[in-house]
Amino acid sequence: MYIVSSYVRAVGHHRRYYFYELIRDDFELRRGFVSELHDVYFARLAQELDEHGDVLLPGPGKIHAVNAEVSLKDWTSEEREELYQSISLLVISKEFADFDPRNDSWILFQFAENRFGSPSGKAQLEQAIDAIVDCATNPDAGQTDLYQIAKNVAEDSEIASGRIFALQPGIFGVSVDLVEIASRLRSMIAARGRRIGSIDRE
Repeated sequence: MYIVSSYVRAVGHHRRYYFYELIRDDFELRRGFVSELHDVYFARLAQELDEHGDVLLPGPGKIHAVNAEVSLKDWTSEEREELYQSISLLVISKEFADFDPRNDSWILFQFAENRFGSPSGKAQLEQAIDAIVDCATNPDAGQTDLYQIAKNVAEDSEIASGRIFALQPGIFGVSVDLVEIASRLRSMIAARGRRIGSIDRE
């Protein structure tokens, strides 16, 4: 996990996924829930992603500057409203300096305290992180897996737990419920495991 002063100037190794935290202001950092997100859940996500993904957070006193960088990207008014509904992770597959929300797929995972602050919510958060890590680190998973599953969840009218922002054919932005996508990821990974097991037995 990297604590940075700028997302645009943060340059690292090539990763399958980059997770950029979006947070409204420094006041949020004083909340116990946010400290726990950083110290426990985001830290574990970064550790278990290993070389498959990076988690980047703005450092204390740098949130305003980072938010200015985020704001300069070509978001629609609806997308801008969605970005800071709660503390979020923006998931993309290139470094932030090269990212264009009109031409690159993206996912927004939101971490609302009223959803994940309780003991049961934290248990769901643990499961969600496990599922995301399994998908991101699975050698059989294509880079589009996480994006496509997020889109499928958001499109599911029975779930109604996400929003899709159409960018152009084959490219989309998705704000999606973390618990629902984790459930879908676990089902996909289990099904992939059953298929591999069947092949081994043959």
